[in-house]
Amino acid sequence: MEIMKNKFGFYAVLVLLLFSSAIFAQQVDLSKGHLILLDKGLQIQAQVFPVLSDTGQQVGVDLTRWDQSNFTTLNFQWNCGVGYMGAPGSDLQWARWIHDSSDGSLLSVELPYLSQAVGFQVGDEQTLVSGQMGAIATRMAAISQLYPDQIIYTNQSPLFNGPANTPITVNLLQEYMGAANPDMLSFSEYPFRFEDMPTHDFEGGSPTEMYEHMEVYRTASLLGNDGTSTKPIPFGLYVEAYADSRAGMNHRQPSESQFRLEQFSAWAFGAKQVSAFVYDAPAETSTIDPLLFNGTGDSSPTAAFYQYAELNRQSRNIGNTLVRLLNTDVQMVRGAHGSGTLNDLPAGVPEWSSVADPYITGISATNQGTLNDGLRGDVVVGYFRPLIESLDGAFENEIYFMIVNGLADWEGTAAETQQMIHLDFDFLDSGITSLQRVSRETGLVELVDLAHDGGSLYHLDLLLDGGTGDLFKFNTGAAFVGEMRWFLPGDANGDGVVSAGDYAAVQANFGNTILTSSTSSATPEPATMSLLALGCMMIVRRRKR
Repeated sequence: MEIMKNKFGFYAVLVLLLFSSAIFAQQVDLSKGHLILLDKGLQIQAQVFPVLSDTGQQVGVDLTRWDQSNFTTLNFQWNCGVGYMGAPGSDLQWARWIHDSSDGSLLSVELPYLSQAVGFQVGDEQTLVSGQMGAIATRMAAISQLYPDQIIYTNQSPLFNGPANTPITVNLLQEYMGAANPDMLSFSEYPFRFEDMPTHDFEGGSPTEMYEHMEVYRTASLLGNDGTSTKPIPFGLYVEAYADSRAGMNHRQPSESQFRLEQFSAWAFGAKQVSAFVYDAPAETSTIDPLLFNGTGDSSPTAAFYQYAELNRQSRNIGNTLVRLLNTDVQMVRGAHGSGTLNDLPAGVPEWSSVADPYITGISATNQGTLNDGLRGDVVVGYFRPLIESLDGAFENEIYFMIVNGLADWEGTAAETQQMIHLDFDFLDSGITSLQRVSRETGLVELVDLAHDGGSLYHLDLLLDGGTGDLFKFNTGAAFVGEMRWFLPGDANGDGVVSAGDYAAVQANFGNTILTSSTSSATPEPATMSLLALGCMMIVRRRKR
């Protein structure tokens, strides 16, 4: 028995070495931002205010309540809040903003917590003007040197880009990226607050403008800082968890179906970070009314708190996969409103077509309730590939896709805006007969059986709550990226079978080590070391919520 244990340990280490070597050889294709997120995970942040800005009152952070919220990362905005996190060295993650007037140095009390920091945002909602990127480029370079293991980025508002409100386009972002080399792109919009404004009618529950801005940032991030698409960077956005009570603002808090749609559609567009503005009230006299709590502090949660906690839990369960994927396309199946008029198609987002999909031949939706006059809502379809090809073993060009129910309503809960989404498939001669899905409930990969319509034709009827999405892969036999797997002893190439192919894999990689490859120096940067640990993390443990 002891011999068998030692033999299993040898094979496990051998497989891990081969797996890690393959990843390391590909690390040149990964940006710093993606490397850090592979270590820190999909980001579901919230803006936390432990000290009220107007009175100085310390309302603190109830860490038990924070754990219940299922957010991943405390973002203290402009403030120093690490003192409310307990002793340094825990698994709590944090982030904050860096003042434009600051040199970027952390306070001494923050330094012991630096390894727990995910990233630092430099300023907020800076104006981007073509030909005037020098100042922000200089500042970003200086702060990036201070924090090589944190994501350094800025944030823009596409709706309010300076006095002239210059549109933020892919070209403008590319000019900024080429000058400033951010580790991530980010924007804030808060689409659901303007219920009474003519440009925010959301016919059919469709936030067209939000999708347009997601598409701009998605496209720019995929091009990367050098514009060649060889090293994409991640993007994120602020999501709406407040209302502004100032007179004449016409702001209101989003409904459950709306804040679910904002988060799940962000994932479908390929975002790797969302940050809820706000978690709790920033001030005693603030006109920012939190969605999640009554009054100041976090002692009196609203009903929406528990809805949001469930949303975050579901996102975390699919996050282990999402953070390891790269978005390749987003398309839309349009819903309808009024007398059956189709919802507007967001600029830059094509109408879904079977031409873009190897096997799906049709997608349609049926509203299961009475909201939106019973008419169907949108369906958002996001396509992905593995961020690193070797993450799914010996297979190549695996296609993942996310289906999001785009029906939302100002008063609608997730249940009241359910849609039945019908998908038709023709698998031709591929031999595929089923799908795989990472469960939002458990985080485990599950088999999705399809109804057989004869020959290579199949279909699936998918019931989704309003604003909610499911992440699938065609069941080709390839490993599902992000899935915790036990490797078969001797299965060196990870295909699930011990065969001559494993001998070839060992022969081809014999003598390689984790710290050497033909494409890298002998000593990787700290962020690269996080990637090398990825193989261990995928095998050893995976946190379930």
